[in-house]
Amino acid sequence: VLDEAGRPAVLVGHSLGGYFSLAHTLDHPDDVVALVLIATGPGFRNLEAREEWNASVTAAVGKMGLAPGAEELSLHVDSHVIDHLAEITCPVLVLLGERDKRFAASAGLFKRDLDVRATLVVPDQGHMVHVKAAAECAEAIREFTASL
Repeated sequence: VLDEAGRPAVLVGHSLGGYFSLAHTLDHPDDVVALVLIATGPGFRNLEAREEWNASVTAAVGKMGLAPGAEELSLHVDSHVIDHLAEITCPVLVLLGERDKRFAASAGLFKRDLDVRATLVVPDQGHMVHVKAAAECAEAIREFTASL
């Protein structure tokens, strides 16, 4: 998609998509003019935490009845993204649901290591904040992109 666009883009990623957006930005910084990170995290340095994440993903995929091996796309195999987070220099918007405790700590890490221009924490929302509070999230994204 980015090749077809022919110019740098604003990457918008939710959850694992946000992680992939961070990874892509690290590997191809010239492709990305800005990031919108929705309820996401940068991965794990701690091996035990990474293994717990991977076990929870494997269990969730099993309950969904997906094909064996489908979970492999979501598994974290190293700490590359979190270890190199501060190398990302583009502007960032962080969107998060107030009840999304799993990714709340990531917002602080992003604020410390990234060029976070704005953070929106939507009250009474969880991990699917962009679906449940679509209008608020869309407005925040519009304002952010207009400021670039």
